[in-house]
Amino acid sequence: MTHEIIYTDRLMLRAFEREDTDALFEILSDEKSNRFLPWFTAKTTEDAQRFFETRCKAVYENSDGLCYAICQKDLGKPIGYVTVKGTAPFDLGYGLASRYWNNGYATEACKAVIRKCGSDGMDYLTATHDVLNPASGRVMQKCGMRYIHSYREHWMPKDIDVVFPSLPIRSQKRSSRMRILSQRRTFAFYRGVGRYPPSSGLTVFVLHRAQKNDMR
Repeated sequence: MTHEIIYTDRLMLRAFEREDTDALFEILSDEKSNRFLPWFTAKTTEDAQRFFETRCKAVYENSDGLCYAICQKDLGKPIGYVTVKGTAPFDLGYGLASRYWNNGYATEACKAVIRKCGSDGMDYLTATHDVLNPASGRVMQKCGMRYIHSYREHWMPKDIDVVFPSLPIRSQKRSSRMRILSQRRTFAFYRGVGRYPPSSGLTVFVLHRAQKNDMR
């Protein structure tokens, strides 16, 4: 998948560069922003550099998914990121430095990346959020995502329980997908292909991460 620059009303989305280490450190060292993510907060700029090498540069070199820096148009400095896994279940992820919260930046960036994924021929995306982080869930809802199910899995190194899809959901006709979800005894809402975002042809789903006592 290519990383051409994407412009929205207020943002520029581009690939991270090695020179972004300081900005990336600011994002990754933010305790509020990283509370509900699997990794611990960055303690040094070397931690941020390793993140760039293993989670960004590797994606660019292997063309395996997406890793976009979220930048304000007028500044060009990364204030967050949007990622998409290159393999099923094509997980959408995002993070934003907390001082930029409540401006709609995460939603604006994610919508733009979803449109790109649809244009690139992807049939669907999934996303997860911790049940204690409803704000992240609202971003997904604003992007047209619909709840499917909760499935608990232990996540390291933070030693917490989270949720992932038990099986990747393939691109199929509506009736077939609904039968599959019904057999798995999940709560599901189907989003018709092409209804959101406009002309993207992409179906998007949301899965909740659950705490230990949330699964009954």
